[in-house]
Amino acid sequence: MTTRLSIGDFSRMTYLSVKALFRYHGMGLLEPADVDPATGYRYYDATQVPIGQVIRRFRDLEMPLEHVKDVLHAPDAASRNELIVGHPRSMEAELARTQQAVASLRAILEGPSAPITVEYRMVAATSALAISELVAMADIETWWAEAFDELHQALRSVQGRRRGPDGALYPSEFFEDELGAVVAFVPVAAEPGLAGPEWAGRIQRVEIPGAELAVTVLD
Repeated sequence: MTTRLSIGDFSRMTYLSVKALFRYHGMGLLEPADVDPATGYRYYDATQVPIGQVIRRFRDLEMPLEHVKDVLHAPDAASRNELIVGHPRSMEAELARTQQAVASLRAILEGPSAPITVEYRMVAATSALAISELVAMADIETWWAEAFDELHQALRSVQGRRRGPDGALYPSEFFEDELGAVVAFVPVAAEPGLAGPEWAGRIQRVEIPGAELAVTVLD
């Protein structure tokens, strides 16, 4: 015989708020064992407590809910482990960017003002692996980290060769309306292994057009 827990008891046992449990039910992340058709009350099984605690730990690590769902629904241990390991990589990349930003701000505030030169450079068209999605400005840092982590993994999987640093394209509406179709890309050499038109998930093989760029140079 299983032990049926009210949503309040389950919330206290897993440290997940009732509001969060409603949301997780709606998205299929953690569904109650039973819902009373007359009252709508949700009840959970005691065996679901470890799953709730796992979700709580992942959320403490700021793993996005969709990623948590992918981990819990992974088809096998290898796939699950790869998804779990991918999140710390994103966190490490985010930490590195934060440290670089702090160092840059400290240098600006503490160092002497250096002259800035603006140069115009012509950049040729290049082949690239890219992810393009509609992104809100408030979400850009998280999206950026996840997109480049996915692109780097794809490039490693085919042993592709880079032709330059990571890059991103932002439309004018991204800055005007705080929402726009952003393109994150990694320039790659045109090799047979990268020639296929289809890629798993949201990655595409694209041609980044050439452009004239204004570049600031610190002397």
